[in-house]
Amino acid sequence: MENRELYRHVLELEKAWQVGRAQLDVRQERVDIWAVYEEGQSWSYPERGINLSVYDHVPGLAWPRLDTCQSKGFIDARIPKMECPTHEVR
Repeated sequence: MENRELYRHVLELEKAWQVGRAQLDVRQERVDIWAVYEEGQSWSYPERGINLSVYDHVPGLAWPRLDTCQSKGFIDARIPKMECPTHEVR
């Protein structure tokens, strides 16, 4: 199992998400894991029971997550926004 697949399982990423890359910075004692998804896919919108395509993204963010390799772990991602005809952008 390669690093990206290992981190995907450890972080329990949903099927739509994959690990784009992982980077260890020994000096900063930090591990960054970039979560990405395949462009063009639709996302579930539970309030209406439909799937919607991506409208835009929240700027890239990093959340503290899984400490690993004696380093602080962060997951980095661009969160997709969807435009619902009834509820606007979510």
